[in-house]
Amino acid sequence: MKDYNKGTYEYTLKGLKHNQAILIRDNDTGEVNEVTVSTPKQTGSTKYGETMSFHKIYDTTLEYLKLKLTDIEIRVVMTLVTRAAPITNSLDPLNDDLTYRELANELSISIGKVKPILEKLFKLGVYGRFEVTEKALGYRKYWLLNPVVATKSVVIKDDVQGLFANTELTIAVLALEKAKAKD
Repeated sequence: MKDYNKGTYEYTLKGLKHNQAILIRDNDTGEVNEVTVSTPKQTGSTKYGETMSFHKIYDTTLEYLKLKLTDIEIRVVMTLVTRAAPITNSLDPLNDDLTYRELANELSISIGKVKPILEKLFKLGVYGRFEVTEKALGYRKYWLLNPVVATKSVVIKDDVQGLFANTELTIAVLALEKAKAKD
């Protein structure tokens, strides 16, 4: 049996209706096969390569943050989003061991704004501060971005989500989402 779908023949047919099919009959054997119709490639579209980095930023969270934060604070949140690691949302190398000067450089803000902005974001639940002693790495401090703000991957660890379940931000965003669903 010949596979006519893999042939080198290319035809353009116009006017084929949704309930019609194209058939090919082999004159030697009389065998009839249906031809798979492929859709034409779209022109003017760009497929982005693996080198580009994308983050999912949730609309409802952004709406809420715009109500609660200044433009500079929103910019800091977006900087944190770009730092979030896939799956864990770790903000490494950002942590409490960095000096205000280092944090100011990392976040592109003045040194005097570092403490008040980070405190506000922390209290709101945009990010969390954690400490752990690991056998291989020893004692370390680290920050995690709340997955309600943004994620860099399709999957986020359940235990990471659980860490932020009772933050002001998570509670408010989930309430807004619930209210939207009722409308």
